[in-house]
Amino acid sequence: MENSILNIINLKFGYKIPLCEQEVNLSANIGDLICLVGLNGSGKSTFLNTISGILKPISGKIIIDGQDVKKLSLNNKSKLISFVPTKIDFTANLTVRELAEMGRSPYTNVFDKKSEADIKLVEKNLNDFDLLKLQNRQLWSLSDGERQKAMIARALIQETPLMILDEPSAFLDYEMKHQLMRKLKEISTNKCLIFSSHDIETSTKFATKIWFINKSKFEVLSPMEFIENHYKKSI
Repeated sequence: MENSILNIINLKFGYKIPLCEQEVNLSANIGDLICLVGLNGSGKSTFLNTISGILKPISGKIIIDGQDVKKLSLNNKSKLISFVPTKIDFTANLTVRELAEMGRSPYTNVFDKKSEADIKLVEKNLNDFDLLKLQNRQLWSLSDGERQKAMIARALIQETPLMILDEPSAFLDYEMKHQLMRKLKEISTNKCLIFSSHDIETSTKFATKIWFINKSKFEVLSPMEFIENHYKKSI
């Protein structure tokens, strides 16, 4: 607990009525690549939105890098947590470059002026994701895989110790899913990544831990434990 980047303490989450009967107590560290698994309607997206600070918890605490998320300003929270949603309707008309530069917003002044270091960081990440050639394209005009890469690049440019991704491989084909998971594995060496997924076979090849919402409680399992105790029994 002491060295954890994320501590979830006695958490109840949901919309007025808790989605999980038991209080949730979890922790995560730098280097963790955690896959959140559960049946449809079990509350995966609601849980991720809650620990991201998008939704307020019903009760309990979410501590990131020793700081209570509820007490943080939006700007300071944005320096600790970056979030990649499944859908990006609200950014569809932005260009890839404009989206990427949004990642520097927590660090720029009131005029949102980018420093030379900011610009270099944006261009490095666009280049790493093979997006420089697409930087002037609007997001709606990209393929699902290209849009997902752009969203993840923006989150990396935000330079947070904790990244949360809601169904990042939902619209990707088999090869693109594996490329994405290899990239997330690489990123997680110096960050903590938490992502939800329905693709158990691909996710368990790369994840270091499974958080399983099971019968109104959370189980923390290794990928092998999850496959042996739950996945094999369901197929």
